[in-house]
Amino acid sequence: MIEKLQLELTRELSDRGVPSQKIDSLVASGYYLLSSSLYGMGEPELCVADSFYGSKWWMGLTPLDTFLADKAPRAKVPTYTVASISDIERILALERHRKYLNHGRLCFRGQSQEYSTYRPYPNPVLAENGRERLIIPSFWRRFRDNWSTRFDAVPPHSIFQSMYGDHLTYYGIPDWQTLPVRNLERYGPHTMSELEDFPDPESQEYGRRWRRSKVEGTANRDLPLVEQHYGIDTCGLDVTFDFRVATFFATNKFRYRDDGTAFYEHVDGGLHTGVVYGFVFRDPPLKKTAELVTEVASFNHIPPTRPVKQQCALPFFHSYNMNEAVCDLDFVMYLDPNFDRTAMLDVESLFPSRDDDPFYGAVLDLKSRYPSLEPFSRLVEYRWV
Repeated sequence: MIEKLQLELTRELSDRGVPSQKIDSLVASGYYLLSSSLYGMGEPELCVADSFYGSKWWMGLTPLDTFLADKAPRAKVPTYTVASISDIERILALERHRKYLNHGRLCFRGQSQEYSTYRPYPNPVLAENGRERLIIPSFWRRFRDNWSTRFDAVPPHSIFQSMYGDHLTYYGIPDWQTLPVRNLERYGPHTMSELEDFPDPESQEYGRRWRRSKVEGTANRDLPLVEQHYGIDTCGLDVTFDFRVATFFATNKFRYRDDGTAFYEHVDGGLHTGVVYGFVFRDPPLKKTAELVTEVASFNHIPPTRPVKQQCALPFFHSYNMNEAVCDLDFVMYLDPNFDRTAMLDVESLFPSRDDDPFYGAVLDLKSRYPSLEPFSRLVEYRWV
């Protein structure tokens, strides 16, 4: 699909006398030709679309004449340097940010460092000195050496919608694998939707979980979020509605031990390079009242408490808009090298133990029982001591 749209861009620019070297750079960087009418933006107008930023006006979708004349307005995002939690609170109290915070529209993401990329033709609205800020979901990071290859990639398929995920969906039901055979012998031919009407508790519970996980629409949202928070890459960007959670991830680095267990390591004083992003997602909107995770319905038999503790949401970004979150930045906070870690959240409160997180306990149980099953091995096991 993108090859056809890029061919149309090449033809249009060639007809306008644009040098071939510039055209080649645009194509290599993932730009293509679209009409603004596809997005309901008034009169149809040819636009240069940037596959990094989706349909965000001026950033991901710029009128062709404006783009060629380099007249699109530069994006300006407030930036701050913060040395403590109280500094962050003071900035969030500013009217510009407080109004979004009070309306539940401001969410956060923390990273122990900032990432950027270089393309042959950087986005003229967002690039600084030829480089562009990267804030992308974990699944897309594997294409960093050649961004164009992502268009041929198959988006990740949830392991929880596979036979492997059934081990968690039906976790705790005795001999759940043989239940369909036993039920056929006991009740004769039947459908899955009849299970909840059978007299035995195992069939009733099996039916409830099947409906909740495989049928109801909540599964579409729940499953990737659980995968993201327990160590599997998705097309979702992990954000939180609590700035203190984001600050934790800005002041700690994820590490693996030789035995495969993971932990978060404090960044030493004087060495902080972390960043806290504030977002106001506008189209589509992201609101705390609608998106804050308070429970994971698909697994309420083994409630995952980690996403709830971290006050998370998971907006999705696909191949044609993977870096679109950059367009919705409300601010960027850079941590002072000597950031004061006083009043920080502790790791145990954000990553509950297996006793306090039943889903995590089930994951560790399955990892030990089926060590050769690759999907379970990808689920991260943490150890703090």
